[in-house]
Amino acid sequence: MTIERLFISVPLMVAAALLSMPGAGLCQGVEELEQIGARLDSLVDEMQLVEEVNGLQLSAAEVAGLIEIVDDVQAAVAPIITSRVQVLVKLEPLMRQRRAALIADQQPTDELMGQIDALEGELNDLDVTNDETVVASAPRYRDVLTDAQVSLVTGEEDARRQVVMLVEVMRDMPAEKFNREAPGYAARLENLDADLSARQILDLFAAARNLSPEEYQQQGHEITAGLLAIYAPPPEMAASMMAHFFAHPRMLDILKEKLTAMTNAP
Repeated sequence: MTIERLFISVPLMVAAALLSMPGAGLCQGVEELEQIGARLDSLVDEMQLVEEVNGLQLSAAEVAGLIEIVDDVQAAVAPIITSRVQVLVKLEPLMRQRRAALIADQQPTDELMGQIDALEGELNDLDVTNDETVVASAPRYRDVLTDAQVSLVTGEEDARRQVVMLVEVMRDMPAEKFNREAPGYAARLENLDADLSARQILDLFAAARNLSPEEYQQQGHEITAGLLAIYAPPPEMAASMMAHFFAHPRMLDILKEKLTAMTNAP
């Protein structure tokens, strides 16, 4: 049975059983349904993460290097997580008071809302600190990974493929259609904040069209490199994406399991 069918069939089976339960049993069944649904969602997310890690084709030495960094990052953010839990513990009873007021069709008091706002402000500050701590690790990952692996994690490889497809579409366009439609494409791409003007983009399209198939094989990478900024994330965003990818709560365990499997492989 596929994961998709499992998600469909489990709720249906449980729901059918719930129809014959008394009230208390119904509540218990719903709780169990939510719990197993949450576990399955977590498992699916983890398998997706494992597949993404597998796609990097890491060596054992690279995995070991990543484990060291991820372990350091998790140790650095642990106090922030502890502080966040402490704030949430304070916030929960206040939110329950707010809920009780709403149930009574009353507006929560200004004092209560002020306390809630203050705690939510603390959570926002902790989020900023957590983000800064995680992103600070980005240069260390670049020291371990190859350029190709970094491109996969940051989305730069996907951006390169998009650019190649775009250029090939432009190369294949009949001249009349290119002259009619390419300026509009270039104008829309200019709006993606890639620091390229529509004129520059159009000139690169035209340059690609003027190359023979043999010349394009040799020189096409220069044109795609010129257009890469259209889709590629800016450096700061790329660094953040890479750092947060490895900051996944399950990443350390996954990397350790991967290293064990690689070490024990025949």
